[in-house]
Amino acid sequence: MFPKGCIISRKRLIRRWIAEGFMIEKHGKPVQEVAEDSFNELISRNLIRAVNNTSNGKVKSYQIHDMVHQYIVSKSTDENFITVVGGHWQTPFPRYKVRRLSVQRSEEKQTVEQMKLSHVRSLTVSESFKPIRSCLPDFRILQVLDLECCKDLSSHQLRKICKMHQLNYLSLRRTDIDEIPPEIANLEYLEVLDIRETRVRKFPRLDGDLARMTHLLTGDKSKRTGLALTEEITNMTALQTLSGVEVYGIPAAKWQIGGHKASSWGSSVQVLEALEKLTNLQKLSIYLHGKFEDECDKFLLSSIEHLSSCSLKFLAIDDDFTGFLDKSLNSSEAPPEHLHTLELSGMLTRVPGWIVRLHSLHKLTLSLTSLTASTLLDLSKLPQLFSLTFSLDATKSKNPIAVKILHKNVLDSDGEMLVEAGGFENLQLLRFMAPVMLPLSFQKGAMPMLQKIELKFRTANGVYGLENLGRLEEVYISVSSKEIKAAEQIKQLANRIGNRLTVIDDEYNESSLEQ
Repeated sequence: MFPKGCIISRKRLIRRWIAEGFMIEKHGKPVQEVAEDSFNELISRNLIRAVNNTSNGKVKSYQIHDMVHQYIVSKSTDENFITVVGGHWQTPFPRYKVRRLSVQRSEEKQTVEQMKLSHVRSLTVSESFKPIRSCLPDFRILQVLDLECCKDLSSHQLRKICKMHQLNYLSLRRTDIDEIPPEIANLEYLEVLDIRETRVRKFPRLDGDLARMTHLLTGDKSKRTGLALTEEITNMTALQTLSGVEVYGIPAAKWQIGGHKASSWGSSVQVLEALEKLTNLQKLSIYLHGKFEDECDKFLLSSIEHLSSCSLKFLAIDDDFTGFLDKSLNSSEAPPEHLHTLELSGMLTRVPGWIVRLHSLHKLTLSLTSLTASTLLDLSKLPQLFSLTFSLDATKSKNPIAVKILHKNVLDSDGEMLVEAGGFENLQLLRFMAPVMLPLSFQKGAMPMLQKIELKFRTANGVYGLENLGRLEEVYISVSSKEIKAAEQIKQLANRIGNRLTVIDDEYNESSLEQ
C-alpha cells in the first residue's frame, strides 16, 4: 500500500491491519496484542527494518527492503490482493475486480477512471486527491480510506466522503482540511478517525452519536494545539484512544477555537464532568489553557481519577502554566496507579508523592519539574521504569515561571545532579533535554541496566561517571555550536570507556526538544 522507500509508522500499519479485518483474537489475546506480535515477527525475520524506536523501546517506524517490497508488489498483483497504481515497479492493469487500491502518483487519473471500482474495500492515496476526485461515487463499499499527506482535498470532497456509510477507518492526517462537516455523523461504523496535524480545532455538532468510534487522533504535538473537548466527544463512549484534545479554563471571550468562541464556563464544567463516561479509554492526551478555577480543577481531577480506576494506561497532560498539575494532580488521593505511561508538562515544584506507587509505570516524561537529588531517589524506586525523560521545551524556557524553576533546580541541587547507587532496576533509556543542563554525575552501581543516554542542551557543565554505567551502549549528544568544548569532553570520556560505546553528536536545535 505504501510507496517504495516510504518510512511507515508501526501504529498506522497496525490500525490498518485491524481495520482491514486481518487480525482476530487468539488464545484470549486482544486483537491489538495479536497485531503487535505479528509486527514483531516481521522485524525478527528481517522482512522489515526498524528506522526509529520510541522511548519505551518499541519500534516507532520502519522501512521495507527494496527487494522484499518488489516481491510483495508482484505477489499482491498475481493474487489480486492489492492493486498498485503509479508505483515504482510497473504492474499490469487489473484483470479482475479491484479490492484494495493504492494510488501513488497524481498523474494516474485516467488509469483509475478506467477501473471497475465498485468492489474496492480499501483505498490509499499517497500524493494528491486529484486521481480519484471524479470517481468517488464509484467506491460503493469502501471500508478503509487512508489519505495521509494527500493534497488537494476540499471541504466539498470531504462531504462526499461522509456519504461512504461503510467506512470504519478514515485518515486525514497532514491534509489541508480545517473543519469536519456535520455529515460525518452518517459514518455510523467509523472506528478510527485521524485528523492530526490538520487545522481542525472543533468537532461539529452531530445529529447522532459516533457510537463505534474507538480511536480519535487529533492535535499537533509540535505546536501544542488540539481539538476542543466538547459534548460530542464525551458521547463517544466506545473510545479507547483520545489524543490531542484541548480544555479551556477561562471565560469564553478570551479564547477562539477555529474562528468560534470557546465554550462558556458552565459547559466547560459539564464537559469535564462528562469525561467520566469514557470508561473504555486507555490513552488520554490533553492540553490545558488559561486560568483554571477550583470548580474546573475539581471536575477534571475527578474524571482523571475515575478513568484511571477503569482502563486508562497512558496519560499525558500539558497544563501550559494553568497550575492544575501543582495544585490538583499533585494532591490527588486516588492516583493513577495502573498507568504504563505518564507524561506531565507544566509547573511542578515537586514530583507528586504518589508517583512511587505506580508499580506498572514503564515510561515517565517530566517537563518543567523542579529536579532535585531527592526526585531521582523517589523515581529510582519504580520497579518497571524503562524510560525516563526530563525536558524543558524551548518555547517555555523564556517564560518567567520556567526561569524561576530552572533557578530553583540549581539552588535545590547544590549546582549538581548526582545519580546514586541502587534503584532504577530496569531503566534502559535516560534523556535530559533542556537549554541549560547542570553537571550530571553517576556513582558506581547507579542505573545498572542503562543502555542509552540522550543529552540535548545549549549550555552544559559536564557529565561524569559514564564509566560506572556497565551496560551503556550509546550516548547521543545534541549541543549548541558554542558548547563544542562540553560535547568534546563528554565524547572523550565515553571513548575512554572502550569500544562498547557508540557516540553520536548532532547540532543543538531548540525546536528538537521534545516531550
